[in-house]
Amino acid sequence: MPPKKKRPAVAAHRTPSRQIFAANLKRLRTKMGQTQLGLSECSGYTVSYVSMLECGTRNPTLDTLDVLARCLSTTAADLIKE
Repeated sequence: MPPKKKRPAVAAHRTPSRQIFAANLKRLRTKMGQTQLGLSECSGYTVSYVSMLECGTRNPTLDTLDVLARCLSTTAADLIKE
């Protein structure tokens, strides 16, 4: 049996696009005075997942972008633009 391939370190997954999204999510959330818990409750995602999105360690789906944008009274485009 061939050896398992090692998965790249988490930092390798932090693409520029993911970093932009993460920074925008945190900026817009704090601008609204909302906590991660508040965004979690509005979106239905766990606090842990929201935190991982803001750290750039998780990649959101398009549906996730729409849900988060609605909770932050913004658009999905605002979450991903530079």
